[in-house]
Amino acid sequence: MQPDTRSDQAKGQTAMENCLQKSPDINMVYTINEPAAAGAYLALALKAAGKDKSVMIVSIDGGCEGVRNVKAGAIAATSQPRSNTR
Repeated sequence: MQPDTRSDQAKGQTAMENCLQKSPDINMVYTINEPAAAGAYLALALKAAGKDKSVMIVSIDGGCEGVRNVKAGAIAATSQPRSNTR
């Protein structure tokens, strides 16, 4: 599934809730950015107690929010895209 969250946390949460309804055995989530990852984490925490520890969430951006979420254990990893400018 590839729902479009438009880089929005609330839309990320809704998308994750919809994905969980269709596939409750999800164990990996890759998001386009950290707000979407935070929304996915919130949906997992709200949808099923304890489910947040059995699903790995990874994202890209490498921003401060993502690094804080990794440190807090909300997401497993974030990566900052490499710039091709020299």
